Amino acid sequence: MNRRGAQRLGRTITGIVAGLAFGLSCTSGQGNTVYMSVLSSLAHQWNRADNPIIGLFVSTDRGMTWQHRGWREYIRTFHSVEGADGTLWSACGNGVLRSRDGGASWKVTTGWEVTEVLRIAVNPKHPDRVFAATAYGPIASTDGGETWEFRRNGLTRRFVGDICIDRERGVHLLLASETGVFTSNDEGHHWRSTSLRGKDIRTIVQDPVVESMFWAGTENDGIWSSSDGGRTWLPANDGLAHRTVYAIVIDAHKPALMFAGTHGGGVYRSTDHGKHWKQCAHGLTNLDVHSMVVLHASPSIVFAGTLNGGLFQSTDQGETWTFNSQAEAQVWGLSFGEGRRVGTLSTPVARAGDSDFVARKTRVLEVAAGESEYNLLTIAAKLRTGRDLPQTYHMLDSMAHDRAMGGMFFCYSMIGVYLFTHDVLPDSLTRSIRDAYRVRTMYRGDTENHWVMYYTGLYLASQTWPDDPGTMWFNGKSSRENFAESREWLPYWMKTTSAIGQGEFDSPTYMSVFLSPMLVLQEFSRDSVMKRRAGMMVDLLLADFAAEHLEGSYGGGHSRDYPEDIINPLGAPSTMWAWLYFGRPRFEQWNEVRYRPRNRGSWETVFGALSSYRLPVVIEHMALDRTQPYVHREKKRTRNIIRFHDEANLPVYKYTYMTKDFVLGSLQGGILQPIQQHTWDVTFAAPEPNNTLFTLHPYASGRELAMFFPEEQSFLAAEVDRYHKVYTSPDKWNSSSPYEQTFQYRGSLIVLYNIAEGTQQSHIDGFFPSNLDERAVDSSGWIFCRKGSVYIGMYPLAPYTWSDEKVDWRFRSSALRNGVIVDVSSQSEAGSFSTFANELRHRHMDVRKFHTQLTVAFTARNGRRMQFTYGGKRLLDGRPIAFRADKLYDGPWMQSTVGTGVIRMTDGTRTRTLDFPRVRVKETERK
Repeated sequence: MNRRGAQRLGRTITGIVAGLAFGLSCTSGQGNTVYMSVLSSLAHQWNRADNPIIGLFVSTDRGMTWQHRGWREYIRTFHSVEGADGTLWSACGNGVLRSRDGGASWKVTTGWEVTEVLRIAVNPKHPDRVFAATAYGPIASTDGGETWEFRRNGLTRRFVGDICIDRERGVHLLLASETGVFTSNDEGHHWRSTSLRGKDIRTIVQDPVVESMFWAGTENDGIWSSSDGGRTWLPANDGLAHRTVYAIVIDAHKPALMFAGTHGGGVYRSTDHGKHWKQCAHGLTNLDVHSMVVLHASPSIVFAGTLNGGLFQSTDQGETWTFNSQAEAQVWGLSFGEGRRVGTLSTPVARAGDSDFVARKTRVLEVAAGESEYNLLTIAAKLRTGRDLPQTYHMLDSMAHDRAMGGMFFCYSMIGVYLFTHDVLPDSLTRSIRDAYRVRTMYRGDTENHWVMYYTGLYLASQTWPDDPGTMWFNGKSSRENFAESREWLPYWMKTTSAIGQGEFDSPTYMSVFLSPMLVLQEFSRDSVMKRRAGMMVDLLLADFAAEHLEGSYGGGHSRDYPEDIINPLGAPSTMWAWLYFGRPRFEQWNEVRYRPRNRGSWETVFGALSSYRLPVVIEHMALDRTQPYVHREKKRTRNIIRFHDEANLPVYKYTYMTKDFVLGSLQGGILQPIQQHTWDVTFAAPEPNNTLFTLHPYASGRELAMFFPEEQSFLAAEVDRYHKVYTSPDKWNSSSPYEQTFQYRGSLIVLYNIAEGTQQSHIDGFFPSNLDERAVDSSGWIFCRKGSVYIGMYPLAPYTWSDEKVDWRFRSSALRNGVIVDVSSQSEAGSFSTFANELRHRHMDVRKFHTQLTVAFTARNGRRMQFTYGGKRLLDGRPIAFRADKLYDGPWMQSTVGTGVIRMTDGTRTRTLDFPRVRVKETERK
């Protein structure tokens, strides 16, 4: 969320819904130059080469015409500003960008640890002293961007939306955070809270006349003013009906004249220095105003940037507005400057079973090479198999020059294709691919899988062309700089994942874009240590999958799970990897429409087929040996939380019960992954589609999204719906919920819901596949289901209804206090289906305190008594069950202690130990 189109836009919100533009001009410009940051556009379409250009634009003629400055491909540009020395600075998703030639060329001045930069502020007297507000805290440079450091001492939360430098006292800074305004008198080395404690601040500006006076715009609390340098604040909201304020500008020539850009109310104007406000929105066709600037020309012009409505201007002090440019665009930042040195942009012209595995590799290449749809993975297969070479050369050259492609997917897959096939490429194609890394914007992204792809691609590309200067690279950094940055981040990610768990964990879709880059890195890294690290990560990713794998299905709870894959596990991209490395399922998915790979992610296996990597025997046994049931526990982490929490990564606890017939798995509940969480399911070993059953609360909230993304929560849900389509749907099949909690013991599960009144979706749903062999509603209250030899009993704790849909029966219950008890068994364990049902009817269950205390008690199959209170303790035979915070992996196949980075895998005979701190693999076998 480019392939800037189908891949990134279809897979993630981020980058589509772009970020928060708190960065807005605080006074008015003196010249004719205006800078405009355009983030995205409703006119953008997937895979279209002529999509609207976004990024930084400059006008030197009072907004009559605009010229693009900077990267032409997709890059999240939040705000740009000109320093007193003429240097242009841009706050972007990739970091802080700097241009010393008016925007003709740019350099990313920050390293991998700086991302989601929202606002830039430059000291007007000392332009080498630059400050930036980021989603992870304020950063500062005292040497013109050569080096940067975080300055967070005294802040209660990391997220920072705006930063303001006192123009007279450059050491005095004000910071806008989600918990109020903070001030510093030592350039941000130490921060102190002010009287606006607890308010969610969107923007801060300094009064152009009264130096000690500052103004702050808030989320839902209107405008506040301070006359003592920001220590104390008073409201200034008279007449302000819309209280979410993103922009405040003050006319330096007429300081009594002020403007406020609001969410939903357009522009408000004050003619008495903020004492009273009046709505002035005549002519505005979009009332979400996120940026404003006053340009002193003749006459004076006020510009207003809107969300998805483009840029508007007023020449009568805001009384009326007319459209200026950028139809349907998100104009997030406006600033003024002298426009010094504005240049012209150049236009870029064998062991046992090995034979079976080799046969599967050959088959993957053969089938992918026969696909009619061209992408970089199918092109690699065609090149290696010699299929349609003239047309394939043409398509690869076209993709190397395609303006619609870019970003992290392109960054790693293009170099992967080149390295796997360069021996059969014409010299002209080699030149085209090399030039792509000069003219293509390789957007780094903002999620874990994005960074893995980006830095893998950058590492291998800079290794391939090691001596090139910054002018030969899209980001202005030399080969050595790019290589050093990648070489630093990749081990950092590997260390973090092996020590405290993956953030985008166990995704049936996204495991492809972790596994595939690591296979390419392991194949082509010239550094032996990095090569070994990458191979160890491939081992870890596949072992992580193998422990919860059942006949091709990835069972249990997941992050980053799509509805199509949730209701049809055998159609997920993970199944392609299971087929390639485990030989399961026992059929070829592409031969059946119901399992046919639905996106590029499934053909990531081409890189696996081309790789020399071989699956260790112990991991193969882990994936296939289901002779004994087992419990497997894992600890993961949420992706980075940037707001509303003190912890950046909350713990995720997974519990999986595996048998030869079914897998029942769960997460502990709560919001652990935005948009695409799958909290629990029972998945059964069956060759038919839709081999799963589960319940969920289809929760949707801007606040949930704002925990993880830097946009304003008031419109986030609607923006996500633009691309993911189902986020606010009451019928969606993937969702996190703050009102859902689980307690699992082996094949028994209690799921409780305590939904707050007024929640957007106030019901729970259940997915019951319509191809079940039996489904019966029993007079005891139990719902009994059978699929083959798998038996499922579900006891609803509140009234419900059924609706018959295309592939399922939808279970729906609208009680706010809700829940289900689930018990799963099989013929080999319980005997006949009627015996299983009769046993459940008589199994001890106590729900008398459910409606008053949300407490449920249930006796599991082996006689163990489970008791669970929503928000309270999980009791097993009266004893509290605590999650093992010290165990990363805890099961018969894998063991690891949190923080050590040492993962031990065993099948009872062989032991394979991955020691990430020492970058060492040790394998032993018991005689």
